Amino acid sequence: MSSSLTSEQQIVIPVSLAATLGLEETVLLQVLNQFIQFGEPRLRDNYHWLDIPLPKLREALPFWSLEQIDSISRRLGDLGIILLHHPELALADSFCVALNQPVKEEVKAPRRASPKQQWPQQQMPSASVIRPDWTPSEEVLGTLTQMHGVPREYALAQAEEFKIYWRDRQGKTHSWDSKFLKQVQGEFKRQQAAAPSRQQSGFQATEVEAHQLPANWQPSEDAMEILTRSGIHANFIADTIPEFVLYWRERGQSTKSWNAKFIGHIRRQWGRYTSSLEHNTEPHRIAADWKPSEDAYDILKMATIERDFATQQVAEFVLFWRDSNQLHNSWNSKFLQHVKHQWAKRHQYGLSDDGKHQSKAGASSTRSRSITEDLTDTDW
Repeated sequence: MSSSLTSEQQIVIPVSLAATLGLEETVLLQVLNQFIQFGEPRLRDNYHWLDIPLPKLREALPFWSLEQIDSISRRLGDLGIILLHHPELALADSFCVALNQPVKEEVKAPRRASPKQQWPQQQMPSASVIRPDWTPSEEVLGTLTQMHGVPREYALAQAEEFKIYWRDRQGKTHSWDSKFLKQVQGEFKRQQAAAPSRQQSGFQATEVEAHQLPANWQPSEDAMEILTRSGIHANFIADTIPEFVLYWRERGQSTKSWNAKFIGHIRRQWGRYTSSLEHNTEPHRIAADWKPSEDAYDILKMATIERDFATQQVAEFVLFWRDSNQLHNSWNSKFLQHVKHQWAKRHQYGLSDDGKHQSKAGASSTRSRSITEDLTDTDW
């Protein structure tokens, strides 16, 4: 004999998915997946979107209020599992949702959309770079703590390094919370596996405490990748590690994230190093591939000298000074002097009616001065 407990529609809950996302999130995800699978989604911006009438949503989830459904769905959105396109459910006409799975090939919808199902004229959710002020949401921190046993302090200690890494790469995603959750979860598991003696029976996370820098400390692979992707030479980084370790060990300071502090230290040191190269006061020979700095072009621009004109002078300028084998402490200054002289000389002579250069009164002929005299002229 059938019972109402077994004849009603059932929601199948994958245990592994519930352990990862949370029970409420998994229940809602399974229901939404059924709606999308058996409904009539609309293809938009390479995603299948579905408008679910609120009465049907309440009928499928009678044990939750609209406020609870709204809160759980936004947690799934923060994790990057689904995409939402509606205001607060209490103010919406329908529940507009899509799974965060782009469609490989566009397919036509089974039937034409009715007026009620037409796409609202609002901005679609899109992938974006990480914001400078990004921080992990409370939902993600709660998921890491409750579902994965990751201490809140541990997760927060990874946030700054995570943000620096992805800002350098200019990567884009629909949910930075989801990417952060996966990275922190994976890193925490690796650390737990590397130190099994610190784990108690049954999986239980230990609080991450501030600690002093060990004498044999080395930056993590992620920290090295962040720095090298910023254009900092690996040899420069390696040479700076002993100095960094000595400096902080002598001060006895403790912190929860030495990698983040190391990244900041290297960037400051690299900035000083590159600046010293650009402003080297020691006389040196001009390089074969020498190019004027952007500051030099800016100065010429303020003098109303065209950039194209200045660029045309570079090859002759480099060739002359390499042949002369002379040393100077600022080739940019020498180049400015040369370009200004050439620009002034160009405007000293007009064109006659027959198209030939005609000297102004008191001006010397263009052939009366050699390139050597032009380049070594110190009037500018």
